[in-house]
Amino acid sequence: MLKAVAVIFFTLFSTSSFANQSLVIDGKHLEFEIKGEGDTWVLFDAGALTGMAGWDSLWHDLPDEITAIRFSRLGEGNSEMCESNRSSKDLVDEVQQVLKRLDVDMPFVYIGHSLGGATARNYAATYPENVLGMLLVDPENPKDVEMVIDIDPVNGPAEIERIKQKDYTLINGHCFLDAVWSKKEAKDFDDIGDIPVTLIASTQQVEEPKYIFHTDEARKRWGELQHAWVSTFPQGRYIATTKGSHYVQKDEPELVLKELALLLERIEKHSSEPTIAGLWSHAEKPAVIKFDMTNKSATIYKHDTADSTGLNLIKHIQKDPMQRNRWTGSMFDGYNNQYVDVAIQITGTDVLTVTTSQEEEVLRLIR
Repeated sequence: MLKAVAVIFFTLFSTSSFANQSLVIDGKHLEFEIKGEGDTWVLFDAGALTGMAGWDSLWHDLPDEITAIRFSRLGEGNSEMCESNRSSKDLVDEVQQVLKRLDVDMPFVYIGHSLGGATARNYAATYPENVLGMLLVDPENPKDVEMVIDIDPVNGPAEIERIKQKDYTLINGHCFLDAVWSKKEAKDFDDIGDIPVTLIASTQQVEEPKYIFHTDEARKRWGELQHAWVSTFPQGRYIATTKGSHYVQKDEPELVLKELALLLERIEKHSSEPTIAGLWSHAEKPAVIKFDMTNKSATIYKHDTADSTGLNLIKHIQKDPMQRNRWTGSMFDGYNNQYVDVAIQITGTDVLTVTTSQEEEVLRLIR
């Protein structure tokens, strides 16, 4: 991402840390630190080059109810060097190995900054059952290059190429550049599912921008990109800050700590309340239905008949205040070409049924 501009020149963080613990992954030592003895495990994944010291500014003020883990990916901090560039999948595999070796209780809360935020997205898409919620601090967004070119079609492409070449020249040996520059589409709600997600974006303006990415227009659009991504989640929360730089956790640690506390509250509430939001498979047919509680509707997400995909199946969905596992709505009746009142109910967490006012079951779905 174009935040590599900042990465190349930054000296904000020391590459040394206070931890003296390490574990061996693929024959190489990787440093880590565990703090606290709370019931909820929280993983802190730092941005490129900072190593786990990227979390120093808030590490000693974490809430008591968590057990926190931070680590330095191979090639950073006091971890051993890696030998070749690694893909986004490699970074996800590294995180999974760390969690397994440390015997972390699943599911856990994932906090990621910059590149660590991108890894959080990819990890949650790969292991959705392992992640309770995410707090992403100005995460990498693969649309940044597209954004710069759109702002300045004449100078943008050349500037991006210069930055990329400079990255590979000056940061060679840190092994994350292929993951940063792959620009694969960011995993979102469709890949991860319905979990509480908070995203803090820095839209701080730069007085004398040297790069298109730091212009006022780019800072505005950067916030819009981040907002659009987190808005795909029914439980998405967006915070923009003009006070903090890309390193929000250093400039505004109190903001990150506040949002962590709020996220933990939201996760507790989410865990105790049933929800129908997300993707459900038809029990008998090759079809998938997407329930979007932000728009209070259910649409056909996938169907063997292409013309059916995207159709609004149920609208005006409302929670039944009298029954914990029941919702109401209006479902399209294709035979009579009209919407009819229906009741929606979930059994356990995995089976959803839709019945008419005559208590006739018209739809059965499996999560």
